Amino acid sequence: MSRGISGNYKQHMDKPWLGEWDLPEKDDMVVEIDYVDKEDVKSDQGTESKMTIHLKGGLKPMICNITNGDSISAALGTPLVENWAGRKIQLYRESVRAFGKTTMAIRVRPFPPKEEVYTCMDCGCTITQVAQFSPRTIAERSQAAYGRVLCMDCSKKAKEAQEAAEKEGDILGDESNED
Repeated sequence: MSRGISGNYKQHMDKPWLGEWDLPEKDDMVVEIDYVDKEDVKSDQGTESKMTIHLKGGLKPMICNITNGDSISAALGTPLVENWAGRKIQLYRESVRAFGKTTMAIRVRPFPPKEEVYTCMDCGCTITQVAQFSPRTIAERSQAAYGRVLCMDCSKKAKEAQEAAEKEGDILGDESNED
């Protein structure tokens, strides 16, 4: 049984910028651009001024390199950064050769995201991205766990109800329920 935190260890290193470790391993992640800025970014080579993409939904900002800038421009149909705010892009992980080694990196699909719409069967809301969890991932996990498609809030309620029902059925008060 796992205790404490989970996920890629880099997610827990308090890094200020979005990294490939913040993305789902297999699914693309659709994000909405809040605004584009230019900021000083510290690296092993010192401090450089870089273009940064700030995202809605509580996600960390992303440093924009030329490859991703080209892809965003293609996906949104404009190279003008002032026209990027409020638009959605699709992020994914890709193995790349950089700085003499092969590593994982964030990449942007060069086309607009095709969004699947999932509706919560309990409250009727449209399921939206929550941190690194795509609507598809949330829908699939809730379907597997509770037998129906649920939003994150309703999934939490279903989990609490399930745990309460399990505890109520345990007449000896022994949580392990071993014979």
